[in-house]
Amino acid sequence: MTAAGPSRVTIRTARPEDIPAVHEIYSESVRNGTGTFAEDVPTFEEMTEIVRDIQNSKWPFIVAELPHVAESREDGSTPGDTLVIVGYAYVAQFRMRSAYRYCCEDSVYISPSARGQGVGASLMDRLIHEAKACGFLSILAVIGDSRNQGSIQLHRKFGFRDVGVFKEVGLKFGQWLDVVMMQLDVQGSEEKKQELRQSA
Repeated sequence: MTAAGPSRVTIRTARPEDIPAVHEIYSESVRNGTGTFAEDVPTFEEMTEIVRDIQNSKWPFIVAELPHVAESREDGSTPGDTLVIVGYAYVAQFRMRSAYRYCCEDSVYISPSARGQGVGASLMDRLIHEAKACGFLSILAVIGDSRNQGSIQLHRKFGFRDVGVFKEVGLKFGQWLDVVMMQLDVQGSEEKKQELRQSA
């Protein structure tokens, strides 16, 4: 299943052949960003295991593609546009203890060259829909660095509310970093929560 979003963004379920691009995007964030507190780039095998574990749990792991215009051949002809993976997103149960089974945490990563083109919004729109389809009632965003306004504003755009800040809990690049906590209760979750509470 694919879906088109702004700026000709295509969103689809990740496939095994997408893992090199996913690994490259995340590695760039580890090396240069504060959105993740990871300091060591994962191996390709570790990234493969992450994707496999998410999908084996029947949770969404999706990628975003944008058209890339290839350079002209020597004879002057062009091979046409090719789709390039420029971002990815997934959700996983927030904590693995069973009582957390209706609550998930999202992760969204976008290539620096693709930011500002609607990629994040396209990923988030699809991710929320798929998280709800999985039965999750709450989606949490655990955002590294309170200066990460791109991620914070993206989540606010989709209705996430601020629920707290952990002050200076991460040290990366010689800086103490906050963690911003945000939460979205998916549509209809209050009624479902009441139903589940009564049946517990």
